[in-house]
Order: sequence, then C-alpha cells, then structure tokens
Amino acid sequence: MLVRFLSFKPVNQTEDFMFISGNAYFAEGKASKGGVPICWPWFGAAPNGQEGD
Repeated sequence: MLVRFLSFKPVNQTEDFMFISGNAYFAEGKASKGGVPICWPWFGAAPNGQEGD
C-alpha cells in the first residue's frame, strides 16, 4: 500500500508545514504527483513476531 502525505499543519500553526509544487497534479484514476510517499507496511523485526504466526 502506498500513501502520500499532502498536507501537515500542526494545531498551533496557521500555515501548512509541507510544500506542494504547482506542478503537482491529482486526477481520478491517475497516479498522483506530489506529496511525500510513505510505504506501508514497514519491514523489519516486528515486536509480536511475523504476520501469520
């Protein structure tokens, strides 16, 4: 699964913390351009063992 953060504004701030380029685009059925990609799940040692145990 891939998630993209497009905006982040802390409660105590008035401006968005992230910058999105004017070249970013978002269209239904198309891959988005812009934001910060986050890969989930993260890989490595899991505190409760491997999935499916």
